[in-house]
Amino acid sequence: MDWLYSLSGFLVGLVVGVTGVGGGSLMTPLLVLVFGVAPVTAVGTDLLFAALTKTGGAWAHTRRGNVAWNIVGWLAAGSVPASAVTLALLHLFVPDPGKLSAIVSVALGFALILTAGALLFREKLHAWAARRAASGPRSATGSPQRTVALGAVLGVLVTVSSVGAGALGVTVLFLLYPGLAVARIVGTDIAHAVPLTLVAGLGHAAAGAVDWKLLVALLIGSLPGIWLGSALSQKIPERVLRGALAAMLTGAVEPMYLYDEIDQKLVDERVTQFRDQTRRFLAGRLSEDEFRALRLRNGLYIQRYAPMLRIAIPYGLLSTKQLRKLAHITRKYDRGYGHFSTRQNLQLNWPRLERVPDILAELATVQMHAIQTSGNSFRNITTDHFAGVAQDEIVDSFVWCEIIRQWSTF
Repeated sequence: MDWLYSLSGFLVGLVVGVTGVGGGSLMTPLLVLVFGVAPVTAVGTDLLFAALTKTGGAWAHTRRGNVAWNIVGWLAAGSVPASAVTLALLHLFVPDPGKLSAIVSVALGFALILTAGALLFREKLHAWAARRAASGPRSATGSPQRTVALGAVLGVLVTVSSVGAGALGVTVLFLLYPGLAVARIVGTDIAHAVPLTLVAGLGHAAAGAVDWKLLVALLIGSLPGIWLGSALSQKIPERVLRGALAAMLTGAVEPMYLYDEIDQKLVDERVTQFRDQTRRFLAGRLSEDEFRALRLRNGLYIQRYAPMLRIAIPYGLLSTKQLRKLAHITRKYDRGYGHFSTRQNLQLNWPRLERVPDILAELATVQMHAIQTSGNSFRNITTDHFAGVAQDEIVDSFVWCEIIRQWSTF
């Protein structure tokens, strides 16, 4: 797995080298959605990753005279204390890992939407700022109060989500200091990001929310990626890359449910338990009546010709990783297909009874199960398949479905 982490670091570094943004915006969703890293751990690890990778950029901009240190000081005066307070509130007053992961996930989605918007409309915002600068004299070192306030907002957002120090910081600096040269705005933003991400990252590390082995693997790949991206930045149209990056960020915001450590442990333990129950039933140590209640708790029906396993798909939402796993399971354990039910579950109609625990084990690797899909229990939470994209919807029901799912599970 280490080489995959390094490859991911290389690809993210390549994007950062070409566009100048996208580090936290891509790395954190990548760790959470693709590699299944807990959101809090992903944020803490990415913050230290950003602090180390941005240090080189800050040093290079300093040598070229592209850092306005007075603005860096104003930003840090707001961001560093805000980060420290945010860390204290998160880790001292939200001890429940599940609730902490939920807070981080919501903040991450909000930050990704803002970052995608900043990338998509950057040229228009820059043009508007340029018109402001041309309309009258503007001080390139003014607005210290607003700069401190901006730093505080960035401090909270970056500490909770690890996203926003680059794209959002640069965009707002353009609006506050339209008369400042582009190179100095970028250099100033990078220089400010170093102490902010370092303080936030060390705070998460003190709470045990950093994966050091993962951090090293990411750094091994990212450094050559940034170097190569910088070399290619003059040859690839930036507008194309920024549009693609914005599209990836908005796609990463899709309200996918994510397991925390407690969820995963419960599902893994249920698989182990049912494997033992199935083994005892096949050995004749459990009667049909005794086994019936146990199998129904795990979505398993015994029908006339073969068992039927019903797999839960909360509110009908699947990641590509989960969809591929379902396809693999149907090919390996069934007849190559399944049936989607009206409750947005997937039913396998031809699995062998002795292989059902293996199916459940494979489902657990992609945060899926068959619990509460049968019997007298809360069934699968469903919603309209156009939820989140319907033009006439009053509210996105995905959010409420997830709240109900968490409340009703087990």
